[in-house]
Amino acid sequence: VSLHPFVRGLLESPHDPTRVAAANHYLAEVNRRAHASATYVIAANGIALAASNHGLPGSFVGTDYRFRPYFQIAAGGKMGRFYAIGITSDEPGYYIAQPVESNGKAIAVTVVKLNLEWFQRAGSGAEPLMVSDEHGVIFLSSVQAWQYRTLRPLPPALQAEMENTRQYHGRAVTPLPLEPLDSLVTRWLA
Repeated sequence: VSLHPFVRGLLESPHDPTRVAAANHYLAEVNRRAHASATYVIAANGIALAASNHGLPGSFVGTDYRFRPYFQIAAGGKMGRFYAIGITSDEPGYYIAQPVESNGKAIAVTVVKLNLEWFQRAGSGAEPLMVSDEHGVIFLSSVQAWQYRTLRPLPPALQAEMENTRQYHGRAVTPLPLEPLDSLVTRWLA
């Protein structure tokens, strides 16, 4: 996506309606073929210039993504990955961001948002499934009541960071009501 002439043309003239339209239509086609939730281009200032969902309610065009870690990482020249709830769509997704470079410098970021909701339907068997982030927040689960719950209480600094990045936008992230079990060793010795 970052090498396509329509994207490069957009970055050369981001206010040219013809180039914006060409980039939007190209991103819509890429998104359709990839079966992604959304595909978009973000300028170096963090504002989305074009998106596969242009012209639709909740379009990403014009949204400021500077606060998102995937944008910050890609703007720094590396591939960014992040699971979060969309601030515009209010739908969860896995974001993959790639820098668009010119002369060794990131001048924009391309993003593909993937829907992972199929995972929740995969746990229809006897064993529940879940995926948690590095902080212990369950973001995907075949048990609906576990989603956006934590395995342990979160420190205040981490809660503040999650609020700043809006990672779980609008969701109350609270600990699961877990009760510790006696260990097998304790039971065996009793």
